[in-house]
Amino acid sequence: MLERVTGDDVFAEIQMMRTVETRTVLLLESGADCGALDPHIDDTTARTIPTYSKTALVRAMTLVTERSVGRVAGLADRDFEGLLEVEEESIAGLFYTDLYDLDATIMLGGDILDRLLASFADRSKLSAYLSKFGCTSRELLIRLVSPVGIARLVSVRDRLEVRLENFPVHTCTRATEGDLDISEMCDVAISRSKQPTCGRSEFVSKVRSELAGSPDLERLCSGHDLAAEISHLIRTEWGQARVSGDLIERAARAAFDCENLKATAFYAAISQWAISLGDSVWECT
Repeated sequence: MLERVTGDDVFAEIQMMRTVETRTVLLLESGADCGALDPHIDDTTARTIPTYSKTALVRAMTLVTERSVGRVAGLADRDFEGLLEVEEESIAGLFYTDLYDLDATIMLGGDILDRLLASFADRSKLSAYLSKFGCTSRELLIRLVSPVGIARLVSVRDRLEVRLENFPVHTCTRATEGDLDISEMCDVAISRSKQPTCGRSEFVSKVRSELAGSPDLERLCSGHDLAAEISHLIRTEWGQARVSGDLIERAARAAFDCENLKATAFYAAISQWAISLGDSVWECT
């Protein structure tokens, strides 16, 4: 039922709320996003509301702007904003996560990744593995996960109808070589798709070409893929604990403290927006 919530529904909730209280509203895409940020919200002056989709969030913010409803902001996943050849509509009070989504922003920012691995991975195994490939855990994960994000971008931009939602990234990971098998990834993606508009060879070519020309690979890593890859590597290379991707996501959100929040660009942007209204949103200052 929650996936059926529309932006009009969210806007109606805001209007109803305003009949009984005047706190500033921060719209977020999911209940999980609210859970990550609620500990850092000054609940005497602000509150979060989940919209359950980016489409609903953007629609609600559009209505907020059109109806001149004050003190409502939205934080949406960045996804492919600015990477597609479409004119983006500017909506006052609408902000975006630093990276692909909130979970990716949390896991790749600050010291969260180091703290996750300290909790779940075997220190000696992790150190030996990273030394073997001469990289940090962050660099390794971006190398392994970004091709899936590239594939998503190519599919959306070129309208290829290739299915990459909840992609099983572990099936294409060559853990002993420290990389991702691009051909296998494309094979799996095509096989999961109902009516792709391209063949396997064409898709591989497009993904490799885009990958070679993309300098900002961290921008395309989704939080779900990162958590799934961390879980896979902990189980197979970095320890013996059976840690699920869902547990990694929840642990990352729980570890997201004030210092890590304040290091994000969206924290500063929303803070400035609130200050311009003589208001405040964050408890972390």
